[in-house]
Amino acid sequence: MLSLAFVEDNEYGLLLGTGIACAAAQCVLWLLFSFALGDGPWRREPGFTAHQVVCFPIMIYLTYLGLSSFGANSDTPVSRVFEPHPVGTVMTKIVLGELLLWDIPTGLLVKSLREPLMVTHHVGMALTAMVGLYPLFSYYALFFYGVIEVSGIFLSFVDVFHPTKHPAWCAYLKHRPNPNPNPNPKPEAEPEPEPGAPT
Repeated sequence: MLSLAFVEDNEYGLLLGTGIACAAAQCVLWLLFSFALGDGPWRREPGFTAHQVVCFPIMIYLTYLGLSSFGANSDTPVSRVFEPHPVGTVMTKIVLGELLLWDIPTGLLVKSLREPLMVTHHVGMALTAMVGLYPLFSYYALFFYGVIEVSGIFLSFVDVFHPTKHPAWCAYLKHRPNPNPNPNPKPEAEPEPEPGAPT
């Protein structure tokens, strides 16, 4: 069992802990969406749905780290390239762990995620993250693994409801149960007071 002490004390503990946690969450959610929940697009695409649920909080966290730290200090151009940046190094380990132990394997196992362009993109990100562990360019992890993820947060929703890649989710969006039976209610006009009536 991977203990929290191992994650904190070991140089690669964060990398392994992140990857193992993402892979475990993927498996649990995949089973949940496949068998435990009722009928819906999550049952038709359990692997893809689990992937989106796992990646969303990671993207938000990385975006937060990047936005809160990028440009916050006065590093020199040389130190930005050759010296380790503490937050950039943490982000690099998170990204490399989730890519190697969860995202790339999931991208190969789940048919709707098995797009050559995305698999190549994730392999390239993993290679870049490996360079960041030396630590070369770890300051720039703040931007490339953090600030840029702002767009990824919105694109993950676009990807879920893409009409040709994920028609089950798109159909669910169009025909979902509506809690408001009259979506465009027109307010009834108040009756005009009778002449001479007190107001």
